[in-house]
Amino acid sequence: MRHSHPSPSARNGDEHIGLLLNEPGLLLRGEHQVAVTLFLRGERCEYPASDAEVRRAHVRALFRALQAQGNPAKICCIHRALLSVSKKSITAATLFHQLPDCSHDPELPEHQWATIVGWAVLNVCLSPADQTLRKPDVLNIQPDEPLAVAAVDAIHSGNTEFLKRLLHENPSLATARIGGTRTLLHIATDWPGHFPNSAATVAALIAHGAEVNAPFIGRHTETPLHWAASSDDVVVMDALLDHGAGIEATGAAIGGGTPLADAVAFGQWQAARRLVERGARTTLWQAAALGLMARVAEHFASHTPPTPDEVTNAFWCACHGGQRRPAEYLLRRGAQLNWVGYDGLTPIDAASRSGAAELVEWLRSQGARSAQDLG
Repeated sequence: MRHSHPSPSARNGDEHIGLLLNEPGLLLRGEHQVAVTLFLRGERCEYPASDAEVRRAHVRALFRALQAQGNPAKICCIHRALLSVSKKSITAATLFHQLPDCSHDPELPEHQWATIVGWAVLNVCLSPADQTLRKPDVLNIQPDEPLAVAAVDAIHSGNTEFLKRLLHENPSLATARIGGTRTLLHIATDWPGHFPNSAATVAALIAHGAEVNAPFIGRHTETPLHWAASSDDVVVMDALLDHGAGIEATGAAIGGGTPLADAVAFGQWQAARRLVERGARTTLWQAAALGLMARVAEHFASHTPPTPDEVTNAFWCACHGGQRRPAEYLLRRGAQLNWVGYDGLTPIDAASRSGAAELVEWLRSQGARSAQDLG
């Protein structure tokens, strides 16, 4: 493999960087040298020789701050940051001054260090000298951009104070789209959910202008409430509903339905029951899966009773939810006992997957068979 060879001035800076590298870190020397070379060549002024000497001093000041820690991963992170802005005439000293006091903590985890460095680079790039990135109408952010990385990490780690700072300093962030598809509220409700300080995160985003019912842009149009329901995240669901989220919003991955459709289909039972408590309407199959017998009976008492296919579908969902009473009720009304439904499962397969042992025994006594037995 060919390696880039730095200029003499860059090698002077490398002498100081070398003090910080322990034996495993020597493997990173090639990247360090290229980074420092690009960095030192990044600016031009009327007096290039003296200017280069000033920049070398800045490099030494930055890396001496890390010398006591001797952490190659953190040093490499700084180099990658300088590489990413090498064409923006940003000095190491400028970047160094953006780092908060907590960045000098030797116990700071590497992933949080990376977030802080990314934020520092972003803060430099969004200075008044770079008006292009400050346009308020630029709402689409790529997932690997420093602002997106910093915001996502703040949300997932529950660092609401840092998130508020980002939102304050970047007014368009609250309504931005990550990768053109998701909002930050989607990030806060994405699988697996249950992130620290999630309710406070939702409140902060909405307070800074996030649209609580903003749809996903893609193969479905799920709102953040859909995603919270799919993650069984009751805390976030309550926070969204308290801030005006539409409980009957359509666009679910399951039939374009409501958040309840997602919760029931994915077996997120706490979320499903909480949505019902908060006033969500139920279809026949949703009521059957949740064991809501009064609602199931209402469908059969209506002027347009369920079709045979709807009855069988609801029966399968009752077994999916482990609900014997609705299953018995629907079987008496003509449901197909061995219909091969979702995920290639019969009703007894669905009940077995859900751990409903009593229901499985009853289904077996009725002649139910698994999809495997049916061939």
